[in-house]
Amino acid sequence: MSTKVQRTRKALLLAAEDLFSSKGFENTSVAAICRKAGLSNGVFYRHFKNKDDIFRTITNEMMESFQQSMKTTGGRNRRDTLKYLYVSAFETLWKSKKRFKAFHEAEYRLRNIEDLVDAIYLDAVSKILKKDISEIKPAMKWFIIGPLRFSAIYWIVFKNMKVPAEVINDLLDFTCNGFGVSAELSDEVTHFSIDKKASYGKDSRSLIMKSAEKLFGKKGYFKTSVYEIMSRAGYGQGTFYLYFKNKQALLEELVVLANRKLRHMMRDASVNLESRLEKEIRNYRVFLEFMKEHREIYEIVRESEFIVDNLGYRYYEKLLESYVKALNDSMNSGELRVMNAHSIAIFLMGIGHFMGLDLVFRPRYSDDKWEEYLMDLAKLIARGLEV
Repeated sequence: MSTKVQRTRKALLLAAEDLFSSKGFENTSVAAICRKAGLSNGVFYRHFKNKDDIFRTITNEMMESFQQSMKTTGGRNRRDTLKYLYVSAFETLWKSKKRFKAFHEAEYRLRNIEDLVDAIYLDAVSKILKKDISEIKPAMKWFIIGPLRFSAIYWIVFKNMKVPAEVINDLLDFTCNGFGVSAELSDEVTHFSIDKKASYGKDSRSLIMKSAEKLFGKKGYFKTSVYEIMSRAGYGQGTFYLYFKNKQALLEELVVLANRKLRHMMRDASVNLESRLEKEIRNYRVFLEFMKEHREIYEIVRESEFIVDNLGYRYYEKLLESYVKALNDSMNSGELRVMNAHSIAIFLMGIGHFMGLDLVFRPRYSDDKWEEYLMDLAKLIARGLEV
């Protein structure tokens, strides 16, 4: 490949990275990439077949770079090796933050990417634990990988910041020691079914939102029209504008409503439980049940991150606020040892996020073992790896 060809290809890739990371895949056109690169559309098609092709190229290059950084594990003991893993992952993702932001969307759009990322992390964990990948239980994977991956998303993607050194120390402490409480848990904590009142009402607004939830989840936001939403709900298109300014306003309300419902359900389901550990495990069960009932919501929340500025961040920030308050209350009462509640909340959300991915959204594990998984997870959150 000649130097000029290389320069042209690099210019297109850099322009695409910038646009994909700031505007998202759907809102980026080939023409916009070419304008930003200062090149003609014709030049673009000498290097890439279409927008999907350049998006996949960026994704594959990011994947190769990340995979390479995760191959080496250093440290004299398990604790040191864990910290090496955290620092290496966060540094690599931060150095390529624009690609990571585009890659974050690719994990949602390109279904095989999540499997590849999962395999890279599992390989690193197997080396640290000195176990074959097949021997790593689901709960162990979520406990170690979930907080790491979600911390990277929260700080680098949402906050546009390098993961703070104190957060890495908090993560190491939590992974090694957990809450520092007894791991005893009654079986009834993991047995719970959500109230079907979590469903929508029968009024016109609710029926429109229910229709949109199904269609956005199945077809995606951009491929769903207002006409389709209203037809499915049983109304004429004009009725839509009596309730919503536009399709984006409907999307925002769906995300806000789902967040509120989930928070209220978790609060109500755990109100009669005594320990923080019991409440966390019950809340995970509620989360799984809620998302199983409203599976489309996960797809909607993920896609919304790339449509409305800060909507995904606001969704998680509301959940984060509830977590932080509950954790601080437990620390102030002396039930939990003193920790950074904000960091711990992010870690707990990360566990739940990737557990939901594995059990509900793109199932990897049997759905008749939820209680077993949650009991295993309780032991890890209570005591950590104890190293």
